[in-house]
Amino acid sequence: MARQYCITCPRSDWRAIRALAERAGMRTSSYIVGRVLKREGFGAGEAGHALVLDGKRQRGMHDAALSAAAALSGLSGEASAGLRETVALLFEAHLDEMVREGRGKEMEALLAKITGPERAAGIARRAAMRAGGGETAGAG
Repeated sequence: MARQYCITCPRSDWRAIRALAERAGMRTSSYIVGRVLKREGFGAGEAGHALVLDGKRQRGMHDAALSAAAALSGLSGEASAGLRETVALLFEAHLDEMVREGRGKEMEALLAKITGPERAAGIARRAAMRAGGGETAGAG
């Protein structure tokens, strides 16, 4: 059973929320509740990056990685190498960005879950060097 509650915010914020709700074709209260629950439970909305992936997104990324690996195996040597190099560059760019943002320790912890702590420390050190020595990852 739905209950009525009250929130307090500046008029300018309320106007922006109402406009977003109208754009989404929703009542304002439904929009607010939906956005809050989505942000806290399953990741951020338009304003930010998701902090965690729900099971569906994890599975989607896993399946996409398997599909990419299968596609790579079917490519000729030169095309395969070019695609692998592009993927590696994109991955390195993301790691470098995390270091520049001061998130090197977070990056290393995530990598450690996948590659193990020793390999993660090496990857983190290389990312710190590429990013201009920002946060010293892997030093501790």
